[in-house]
Amino acid sequence: MCMNVRDDLRFISTTIEANLRYAESKHTAFIVFNGVATFGSFGLVRNLNLDSDAWLTHLVLATAIFFLICAIITSIYSFIPVIHKNNAHATPASDNALFFEHAKSHSVKSYEQLLCAQYLFNPESITPLDRCIILQIIANAKLASRKFALFKRVAVFDLAAVTFALSGTMLALAKLK
Repeated sequence: MCMNVRDDLRFISTTIEANLRYAESKHTAFIVFNGVATFGSFGLVRNLNLDSDAWLTHLVLATAIFFLICAIITSIYSFIPVIHKNNAHATPASDNALFFEHAKSHSVKSYEQLLCAQYLFNPESITPLDRCIILQIIANAKLASRKFALFKRVAVFDLAAVTFALSGTMLALAKLK
């Protein structure tokens, strides 16, 4: 069975880059959503006409705004470029070469061994350019993994913000009755 190594590596690279772009688009959407929610929340707090004993409502809504701001900062942080040092280690040959969470933990050598053992690549057919593509695959896999990990934090911040905002709204409505 003869496989075209370069075409396969480009396919793998395209797949991992698609995951990276997806993670970046999720962060962009959350920056926009959280920015709008933050400005709306500031307007809501400013326009609330509560009596002086409504400090708890203001505190709860301020906490929601705090979590929204934390979510925005976390999403923006995901766009800061990161240069990863080579801290890879050999991983099992059963790894999926397309999955960025598996690819990120490889070195060029171990990823090459994975391709040869698992996907029947011929070791002699891998050129220096192919090794550069493998290095790019690993770098993009690390970036995608980082962005998805940060996305989980953004989601937690947003969930906390929504919970506090709903609690504050309920407290404000209870005060008005």
